[in-house]
Amino acid sequence: MPNLETRGVGIEGRGLGLVIVTIAFSLASLTAVILRFVCRHGRYGKDDWTIAFSVAFYISQTFYKLSINPTKLSFLFLYLRIFPPTRENRHFRIATCAVGTYILLYAVASVVATIFQCTPVGRYFDRSSVEGTCIDVEIFWYANAINNIVGDVLTLSLPVRKFWRIRLRKVEK
Repeated sequence: MPNLETRGVGIEGRGLGLVIVTIAFSLASLTAVILRFVCRHGRYGKDDWTIAFSVAFYISQTFYKLSINPTKLSFLFLYLRIFPPTRENRHFRIATCAVGTYILLYAVASVVATIFQCTPVGRYFDRSSVEGTCIDVEIFWYANAINNIVGDVLTLSLPVRKFWRIRLRKVEK
C-alpha cells in the first residue's frame, strides 16, 4: 500500500489516510441506510424517517456551504477580468485577491467544520448512545451567517469606488 501521509492534510499528522477512511465509512453508512430502506419493503417506522432526514440534512448542510462561496468567487473573478492588471488597478486587484483568499479559506473551514461538527461523526446522528462531543450548532450558524454577510459586503463593495470614477451620467452608472 502506498504511503498516504501528506504534509498539511489531515489531523495531527495522520495525513490523507484519515480523509480516505472518513469518506469510505461515510459512504458505507449511507449504503447501510439505503439498504435498510430497501429491505423494509414499504414498512417504514419513525426511526427510518428520522435517519433518512438526518442524513439528508447533514449532506445538504455540506453542499450549501460548498455552493454559496463559489458565487462570491465568481464575482471576484469577474472584477479581475473587467479591471486589467495595470498600475492604476494594482491596489484594487490586490484587495480583490485578498477578499478571494478570505472567502476561499472560510469556505474550506466551514465545510470541514460542518462535516466534523461532532466527534466521532456518528454522534451527529445518535447523540443518545454514541459517546463524543459536538460543537454548539447555534453559535456555528451565527458565525456562518456573520462570515457570509462579511464576504458579501466585501465582495459587493470592492468595485464601488471604481464605478464612481467612471465618467458617465448618474442614470447610466
